[in-house]
Amino acid sequence: MAKWGQGDPRWIVEERADATNVNNWHWTERDATAWSKSKLKEVLEGLVVEGEAGRCEIGDLKHVEGEASCSSRKGRLIFFYEWNLRLSWKEFTLGMILPTKATGIGQDLAAERRLSGNIMQDSPHSLDIVGVKIPTVKILMKEMFNSPADELYGIFTTKELVQKFSKCPAVIEAEKGGKLQMFDGCVSGEYAELVPSQRIVLKWRCRNWPDEHYATVALNFKDMAAQTELQLECKGVPVSNEDSTRLCWKKQYFEEIHILLQQSKDSTE
Repeated sequence: MAKWGQGDPRWIVEERADATNVNNWHWTERDATAWSKSKLKEVLEGLVVEGEAGRCEIGDLKHVEGEASCSSRKGRLIFFYEWNLRLSWKEFTLGMILPTKATGIGQDLAAERRLSGNIMQDSPHSLDIVGVKIPTVKILMKEMFNSPADELYGIFTTKELVQKFSKCPAVIEAEKGGKLQMFDGCVSGEYAELVPSQRIVLKWRCRNWPDEHYATVALNFKDMAAQTELQLECKGVPVSNEDSTRLCWKKQYFEEIHILLQQSKDSTE
């Protein structure tokens, strides 16, 4: 630290007779609570968020509690804030009511319109509907394997080979309506369609998905001489499980099958 009178004159702050805080060098603070409340109301009320599941519109800002301030020290701005907000909102959902045999197209549309006008305040748990569809996504993936199509097809339909790449006991009934169970029961389903060396369609689910909810998985084998392009389409995956489902197919299926094929190649050389 420099001795008094020996420091850089640019950073010496002296007392002024007029008490002016030059360039806000000393600590200054302003209350920003009123301004912040007005800004929160302006930004949030009427805000609309849309997605595949539907449309959510924020109504009134019913409760605002907290404070905000803006401070300055040595030319540096510092912000403090703490807020507790409560809002009302409307949810306009898409395809929420499942049709029944007793209802026609006109009745279904009317039911959806009635539901779309419901106002749910403060808690999303106020929605209590029987037969609700969950928001889902479709996953598309491609992977190239150093294997002819018939060999790769066999890896998905032969119990011994499935158990080799999954490293777990499996139930593989490779026929229409046949059961499928892998990874100690973490994945289950059934075979819906089998076209040898060309196509497999599965009714497929992960154990942590909502009860009785299945995705439809289509595996298409595109033969390219000594290689095969596997095209995967997975429809009906719960939105919240999209990333984990992609990771499952990439890590637990594709990467392990690559290893199995390489081991098979090494053993024949």
